[in-house]
Amino acid sequence: MNDEQKQSLKEAIQNELATSEEKLLTLQKELKPLKKSCAYDDVEYASLYDDYNIRYKEAENLQKRIKSLQKSLIKIDNEEYGICEECGEEIPLARLELVPESSHCVQCLSQED
Repeated sequence: MNDEQKQSLKEAIQNELATSEEKLLTLQKELKPLKKSCAYDDVEYASLYDDYNIRYKEAENLQKRIKSLQKSLIKIDNEEYGICEECGEEIPLARLELVPESSHCVQCLSQED
């Protein structure tokens, strides 16, 4: 990976990080504790509860992604970025362009599943 590609990926990571942090803030503002009195009946409450759980899980996933992006942003200035943590091989540039926080190559990732 050359310096120009590395710089482009660094910018992509920074953009993804900013977008993810903004989404997380929005979700956190929307996630307020549910009260049974918010709903007309048990069916509506169940629907609201399901929606709350979906948003809560989305917020958890965003927090994980933010941590991965931050880790990648630190690693990109070192020789560690773009190297599979499992096999030590270089992660293909196309994969890093799609998922800039990738820490595993496709082969190692598919073996984990």
